Amino acid sequence: MAAAYLDEELKKLLQKSFVNDKKIYNEILDHSAPLGSFSARIDLAYLLGLISKKSRRDLHLIRKVRNAFGHSSQKLTFADRAIAARCKELYHVGVDTAKPRAKFSRVVMGVLAIIHSQIYLLKPIKAREEVDMTKWKKAFEEVARSVLEPEVINKLIKPN
Repeated sequence: MAAAYLDEELKKLLQKSFVNDKKIYNEILDHSAPLGSFSARIDLAYLLGLISKKSRRDLHLIRKVRNAFGHSSQKLTFADRAIAARCKELYHVGVDTAKPRAKFSRVVMGVLAIIHSQIYLLKPIKAREEVDMTKWKKAFEEVARSVLEPEVINKLIKPN
């Protein structure tokens, strides 16, 4: 459940770092969309500078622990050797503990605090204004007049 919550909070963080166009960001952040997986959201948040390299690493380790529990037909615990080894690699623990489950929980809370602080600190992004093509057309015509022959200019500006 912790990984699912982190996934949803990463989604909120990414939404806040996009222009406010719910239709578009729902299309790319939906579960079957290009940025619908926890892994893709982790990597995009890192690439956008929203989380650090160590936060990215911890999130991927949390994802792998979640997958270990979710994809096993065996009854697993945090004492399982593979899961305990992943938990031992976690960075954002605060107060260190030898118990893998406690370490996992502390790291989840630490990374969650980082994500929440970023959500709070991000300023809304505005969509870019449309380019006034009439200004560009006039500039192009001026450059063309200074460089090209009159017949070429006429063909470019007033095609058949």
